[in-house]
Amino acid sequence: MSFQRIKPSPPLDQWIQSYWIVERNYCAPHAFQAIYPDGDLDLIIDLNDDNANSMFNGQQTRRLHLPQQGKVKFLAVQFYAFGAFPFLSVPVHELTDQLCTPEDLFGSGFNLLRERILAQPDGGFLPLLEEFLLQRLFRVNQDVEVVKSATELLFQTRGNLRTQELADQVNLSRRSLERKFEAVAGLSPKALARVIRFRGVKRELIQNRNLNLTSLAHAYQFFDQAHFNHDFRQITGMTPSEFARDFRASVHN
Repeated sequence: MSFQRIKPSPPLDQWIQSYWIVERNYCAPHAFQAIYPDGDLDLIIDLNDDNANSMFNGQQTRRLHLPQQGKVKFLAVQFYAFGAFPFLSVPVHELTDQLCTPEDLFGSGFNLLRERILAQPDGGFLPLLEEFLLQRLFRVNQDVEVVKSATELLFQTRGNLRTQELADQVNLSRRSLERKFEAVAGLSPKALARVIRFRGVKRELIQNRNLNLTSLAHAYQFFDQAHFNHDFRQITGMTPSEFARDFRASVHN
């Protein structure tokens, strides 16, 4: 597998975390890719001939399984939690837990973009992609700026900030903050905080095979081990220990 991450140019870097390109060969006849919630939204451009797997991945609250077969090559735009809103003309919350066809969101311009990228030599896609995105950057308003600030606070605290505390930090009522979050980020502040906590826990489980799960639950301020296991299972279908075991087995296979 090959993987390359590229930093966006200003002003797109305010809304887009990165671009990435991945190439991988799935040898098993019924292979799939597990995608877990991470607080981001992704525009995936299939660079294979059939364009079968181009998609827009909205906010996720649970694991997704995507069937994969043979050699795949993707180019992706990874938006921050608040970052897709300025580029879209549809409510972001309607995309939550959905895989959408990019043409439905961006029109025929998406297919033209993909054709132009395919016609470029390796590395020549960036000006074309950023021109496409800049032409669609039109919904920057005060709501986006508020949600951007609040989302950054959630990430800084690893999701350990109650909705009322977050509302107080950005000088809004709780209900006003919740409405703005659902419109801009596609999730409530509580749901996004839960995803951020899961993202951190998942990273810890992957990076440290000798991790004490009780200490990890306390570090992310879960009430107890049962609450920790319940939240993790709701997202992944597995307990933390089962996830860690399955991940390491997949690495060795």
